[in-house]
Amino acid sequence: MKAIQMNNVNAAPWGPALLENISLELDAGEALGIIGPNGAGKTSLLQLLTGDIAACGGELIVLGRELAEWKTHERAQTMAVLPQLSLLNFPYSVEEVILLGRTPHSSGRKEDQAILQEVMQATDTHRLADRIYTQLSGGEKQRVQLARVFAQIWRSADDSPRLLLLDEPTAALDLAHQQLVMETLRALAASGCAIVMVAHDFNLIAAVSDQITALSAGRQIAQGPPETVLTPEVFREVFSIDVTIMAHPKTHRPLVISL
Repeated sequence: MKAIQMNNVNAAPWGPALLENISLELDAGEALGIIGPNGAGKTSLLQLLTGDIAACGGELIVLGRELAEWKTHERAQTMAVLPQLSLLNFPYSVEEVILLGRTPHSSGRKEDQAILQEVMQATDTHRLADRIYTQLSGGEKQRVQLARVFAQIWRSADDSPRLLLLDEPTAALDLAHQQLVMETLRALAASGCAIVMVAHDFNLIAAVSDQITALSAGRQIAQGPPETVLTPEVFREVFSIDVTIMAHPKTHRPLVISL
């Protein structure tokens, strides 16, 4: 099943176009990486998929239906979103924050507790379970927020297919936790969850993505498998920089080296 179908989609909610003629398809179980400089439209593309901004042209189908047809509770059951900045200033415990991800579901306390333990293990937050969220470091808060959105779409039985939207998921994470998150994303994709991820780390994007789209000033410059998008020519056009592209010695995926 197609998780996302976009055909010549435009978004211009406040005047000048934020996005112009965006076209892509993403299957269930695939991961899409979005790259581009600051202000390119990466977050706007995520907001388009969540319905936070509306398309003003083209066709946008999410999980088999026009996005406008989705009711709020249906979106919450099938779509989890990690924004670039997660504001939470209440003194909740880490467990309470993570369990917020289970709110849309009626899976019962026993199942929710089992999922809680699994996502805490997947994000290395089990040792933080009783801590107060507002007292955590930036990296710890990011891992807790990741655990929360993972919990929302963790089970294939919750709804299938599922869609996970992530805006800079590895921000503030050290190298070990970045790798842990990437492993979790691969496992979620293998279970049938479609993933859309914005990141500035091109090598992390290359490691987990089946497709990459490159944006610049709201326009789609390139779209396709990592090896066709992560090229010196695309980097010159999108970022105005020269890079060297090599094959990773183990995965053979593109490895971006800035000069």
